[in-house]
Amino acid sequence: MKNSIPFILIPLSIAVIYFYVLPQYSTITDLRVKKIQLQETVAKTKEMSALSQDLLAQYNAIPENDKLKIQNMIPAHFDSVKLISDINSVAIKHGMKVKTAKAEDTFKNVQSQVDVSGSQASTPYK
Repeated sequence: MKNSIPFILIPLSIAVIYFYVLPQYSTITDLRVKKIQLQETVAKTKEMSALSQDLLAQYNAIPENDKLKIQNMIPAHFDSVKLISDINSVAIKHGMKVKTAKAEDTFKNVQSQVDVSGSQASTPYK
C-alpha cells in the first residue's frame, strides 16, 4: 500500500494540473493581455485629453474679434451648388460662360455635377 500511494498521487496531480491549473492559467493570460490593451487605451485617452486641453487653450488665446472674423469668413458648411452659382455669376459679370463644374465631397464619397441651369446629378464617387 505504501508503494502504491506515489503511483496514485502523480496521475492525480497531473489531472489537477491539466483540468484546473491550465484553464486558469489561460484565463490569467487572457486577462493580462486585456489589461495591457486597457492600459494602452488609458494612455491614449490621457494623451488625447492633454491634446484637447492644449487645443482649447490655443482656441481661448484667440481674441474674440478674430474669432468673429473667422466665423464670418469661413462658412459652417460647404454648399457646392451655391459655390458654383457664385462662380457662374462672377463669370457672367466678366463676360465668360461656365458650361459645367464638378464638386467632390470626399467625406461622403459622392461626386456632384452641376450645370449652370441649376440641375444637379449625383453619381457615386469612383
